[in-house]
Amino acid sequence: MGRTQLVDVLGAVCKICGFNDKRALQIDHINGGGHQEVMRFGSYYLMIGYYLQHLDEAKTKLQILCANCNWIKKHKNNELSGPKRLYH
Repeated sequence: MGRTQLVDVLGAVCKICGFNDKRALQIDHINGGGHQEVMRFGSYYLMIGYYLQHLDEAKTKLQILCANCNWIKKHKNNELSGPKRLYH
């Protein structure tokens, strides 16, 4: 339930393309670093809980993107975590 609440607070619409089906919306760190932040909190759910308690901070650091726009942003900005793969 926490994730859905945070998606709603952040607008529930992809910031890039306007897509609004919550099943494919993702919480994105505007300036990257999401993987490191999850590791800092210890889990994705603890991070979500933190941002639900700090909504002003969430609104400055996070945005909603659809899955497609989020992956395109990650590739464009070299924000991929883990092993890098080449796509043709």
